[in-house]
Amino acid sequence: PVYKSSKFSIWPVQLHLNELPPKLRFQNVMLAGLWFGAQEPVMPIFLKPFVDQAKTLASNGVSWRKCGALVNSKIVGLCCCVDSKARPAMQNTTQFNGYFGCGFCLHPGTLVEKQVKYTVTATEYPEREANKMIADMEQAVEQHRSVRGVK
Repeated sequence: PVYKSSKFSIWPVQLHLNELPPKLRFQNVMLAGLWFGAQEPVMPIFLKPFVDQAKTLASNGVSWRKCGALVNSKIVGLCCCVDSKARPAMQNTTQFNGYFGCGFCLHPGTLVEKQVKYTVTATEYPEREANKMIADMEQAVEQHRSVRGVK
């Protein structure tokens, strides 16, 4: 929320240039997108313009002059930092308080007093893997249902 009693929230997309020295890097944060509303954004709609532009910058780059010479720099994202509310929304996965809501492993969760909890058990659950996440995504789209926490 914008402030404690607000029913609205702000979801910014912020960037900084990794090539700048740290002091300058964090003094020059760029706003690349902003969602303000009573509900969380629909991520495919909110992020599509950003993703499209990011793909263009990664493949075509941006041209600029350095000491009179034309330079083309490709621009790619290195990482994405989000809070526990935004992470599952961006990944289109179940939130941390739902079944298969752990973003790191395949613990299914246990219903305890009307809440899903990730209890310690003797069972060792496998870690999530990129190729299996993609397979779960494809299956979720095909079957129109969540598959191991992937929507």
